[in-house]
Amino acid sequence: MSSKIKLNKTHLIIFIFILLFLIPIVLIVAGSKPNTFSDTIIPSPVNTTSTQTPTNIVAVKMVPDDVNWVAGKTYEVTVQFDETLDMPPDYSEVIFIYDPKILTLDDIKPGNLWTEQNVLIKTINNEEGTAKLVFGKAVGSQTTKLNKIATLTFSVMDTSAGNTAIVLDPDSNAASSVSEGLIKLSAKPLILTIGQ
Repeated sequence: MSSKIKLNKTHLIIFIFILLFLIPIVLIVAGSKPNTFSDTIIPSPVNTTSTQTPTNIVAVKMVPDDVNWVAGKTYEVTVQFDETLDMPPDYSEVIFIYDPKILTLDDIKPGNLWTEQNVLIKTINNEEGTAKLVFGKAVGSQTTKLNKIATLTFSVMDTSAGNTAIVLDPDSNAASSVSEGLIKLSAKPLILTIGQ
């Protein structure tokens, strides 16, 4: 009978030890708050799966149909090269960051670099405010001599924020059969005014 009591005491000691160890962790996690925007704080980059270091940097711009957005409407943002390329990348990986409390990304689709393109990965995470589109030139397709990389369609969820930003993650890149290494895609954040 005394061995049974020892066993229960042992379990009780282990249980108390686990509780003492887990309580501070739970309090830390519960007390941490997600990053929020206050008058245009630029979201932080996310980690991606790219393992190769880009050798070239190519300027990209985000062009909205309007920079003053209101709740209840949808808006498109075109992502394009600053200049039209004679030979666009065969492969592109574009990653976007936005505040999911203010904006919802309804869709993201590849642009018009090639006559046909294959979408390899298309993920939209409206809980975290991230989106990723990976696409490439379809076999046998021809260049269009146009410069649109992607089109994003957003809805406005909250108008109390004042300003917000859509950011092209610095890990966005492309690759071409006519150049060595990865091409880093670089763009200024798109600052939007959110109103009633």
